Amino acid sequence: MPFVQVIKKNFEQHGLKALNLTLPFDEKLVLEINASYILNTLQLKELKIRFAHDSNDKKIIETCCPGKPIISLYTRVSLLLLFVNPRV
Repeated sequence: MPFVQVIKKNFEQHGLKALNLTLPFDEKLVLEINASYILNTLQLKELKIRFAHDSNDKKIIETCCPGKPIISLYTRVSLLLLFVNPRV
């Protein structure tokens, strides 16, 4: 139960505020506003911001909690092709 452990640790540090299940700001909106900065800084080609419950990964669903977003990095199989027209 990682979620309970996180709440317990936060309670020890922050008191009753740690029991709030919501934040005073919209986490997703903050990430969307800063998407171009995140893309450039991490040199990513694509960024998808999703809710934990939309994930297929059970570990993400169990671990993610308000104020503690999880970053998952994936690579796509790709192949760069160069076509040359010898008649030009």
